[in-house]
Amino acid sequence: AERRSSEGRGLTPTRIIATRAGRPGTPRYSQDGESILYSHRSPHEASTLRLVRRDGSKDERLSKGSADHLDRSSRLVVSRIRRHGRYLLYRDLYEVDRTSGKRQRLSRGARLSDPAVHPEGNWGIAVQTRLGQSQLVYIELPERKESTDQDAPVRRPRARKDPTAKLARIAPVTDARDGSHYAHPAWSPAGDRLAVSVWKPGGFRDIHVFDSEGSHLRALTWDRASDTDPVWSPDGDYLVFASDRDGIWNLFAYRWTDGAFFRVTRLLGGATQPDIAPDGQHIVFRGYGASGWRVEEIA
Repeated sequence: AERRSSEGRGLTPTRIIATRAGRPGTPRYSQDGESILYSHRSPHEASTLRLVRRDGSKDERLSKGSADHLDRSSRLVVSRIRRHGRYLLYRDLYEVDRTSGKRQRLSRGARLSDPAVHPEGNWGIAVQTRLGQSQLVYIELPERKESTDQDAPVRRPRARKDPTAKLARIAPVTDARDGSHYAHPAWSPAGDRLAVSVWKPGGFRDIHVFDSEGSHLRALTWDRASDTDPVWSPDGDYLVFASDRDGIWNLFAYRWTDGAFFRVTRLLGGATQPDIAPDGQHIVFRGYGASGWRVEEIA
């Protein structure tokens, strides 16, 4: 019945970009808009961070290892699950070099996910989970070492490394104690607004917007639909997010100036984890079809 209803109202035409067997996640446009970064995991091959051109060609591995919750900014920060001690697995943040794929650890045993680097590039917001409660936290990023062709290896006396020397500094932003959970923070292009998917007791998962100091500005929705994965348009006028408000996960848009809502996609398999191209003309997302999960794009 849902299929007949959706097809009768017209399905959104999409272009499939990546169909590698497995589960792609968090597709993000490169800063020039010509390629798409996405994480990939599969029972048949190791988890990787991949880079594919928008025409679907040259789907290459950028970095080994899991890389969930990608952030598209001047600094590529990802969340990875790593062993902590003998028995524990925690999420921590890493910065990935876009050229070499090398990773630099930014936290250790901090249980951090969903990084959102501020447009200024030297700090951001992440989600920290402790004692069954998640909070938004401030992360101050260490300075990047810019390598040059003139860099030459220098022999230095071997010394014990300080494991905290290059880690991000973490400070709390929220102090929710009512069972609320935060996810998928996303900065506006100007860096003055932060959109977050917030789960509230009673089964409400809605998009809330905070200012750069952490003060609540607006709740976009307050209903029984689950609203996740917010992302801002390049001009900051629209928020695009995923919602199951019609029974199938699809993309919707919210106009900041007047609070108007718009449907962006109508798909049978669903659409989640959107990102908007730097020119504002295309949206990439994770979709689902008869062959499984894939990266798709709409104009």
